[in-house]
Amino acid sequence: MYKGTYYLTYCSIKSVRMVKSNDLIHWSKPQTILKTNKFDPESPSLIFYENSFYLFVCAWEDDWDGTEIQGAYTHKAYVYNSDDLTNFGNEGEKGITVLNSHASEIFQGEDGQWYISSVEWPFRGVSINKLVWKKQK
Repeated sequence: MYKGTYYLTYCSIKSVRMVKSNDLIHWSKPQTILKTNKFDPESPSLIFYENSFYLFVCAWEDDWDGTEIQGAYTHKAYVYNSDDLTNFGNEGEKGITVLNSHASEIFQGEDGQWYISSVEWPFRGVSINKLVWKKQK
């Protein structure tokens, strides 16, 4: 929830989409908030931090690092930044980094520390580590 509105993000072919609701019953029409060309996104996680929005999206690709893989599993989480939670542009426009993580979820503990989870990477199951935010230049 952000400023009294609920936001639900989900993935479509070569895009991340969003719907909005004030009551969790009635939802807006979907809108595209990120377009990708190189990969089909999965597991979007949208975070508001220090007056800016961050979108973490896992890549669903046929190969990575030049190595053929079975299925579409990768350990790449692309991170995008925007001042507008409804517009993360086209792939690469607002991208700030790529993390070694799969299906990342970002959350803040009761102690104020931020954490990031990763499924299957670096170990099978769910791994959790501290997340350190770095100022953008």
